[in-house]
Amino acid sequence: MFSDITAGLVDWTSAQETCNQQGDMLAVPSDIMTFLNYTESQNILRLPYYIGGKRNSGSEWKWHGKIGPVFRNEYWTTGHSKDIDSTDSQCTSVLFGYKGLQKLFCSQSHGYICQQLNQQCDTIYIPLLASLILLLLLLIIGLSVYVFILKKKLQASVVTTEKSSILPVQSPMRYDSENSLYEQL
Repeated sequence: MFSDITAGLVDWTSAQETCNQQGDMLAVPSDIMTFLNYTESQNILRLPYYIGGKRNSGSEWKWHGKIGPVFRNEYWTTGHSKDIDSTDSQCTSVLFGYKGLQKLFCSQSHGYICQQLNQQCDTIYIPLLASLILLLLLLIIGLSVYVFILKKKLQASVVTTEKSSILPVQSPMRYDSENSLYEQL
């Protein structure tokens, strides 16, 4: 999951540059709650650790390097609302004992968490992807069966129509032996 959890104290920009030099980036979780549960279970984050979220003064929160989940209010630790703005750049961090994101001024020195560029910070997408593929296969099979049944019904309908057009049409009138006309019963 993490390529490096470093307690070396640096600002956010230096943390990102250090991760980049290793071929990594600051951690960007694909699922924040899973990420927070994981970091909490590690019992190692004794000081704030930077991760890849950042916003400049007056702008929206963004994940550095790739798209991550939306920054929702329930992801933030009490007192660290995403909506409180500052004239300085703010960056995301995590800290053991505070299950939620924290925002810090990016110029402060803290630890940081690097993540491999080709890795997710959690494994939630692998089962989800497998489930979606299975659902797609079931949908394709179901659609194929439906088309097969529909085709058989259509063929049966065509055969019935062809047979009925071959049969002679009965006249609604008949003649008796004296050539008088009676209505058909």
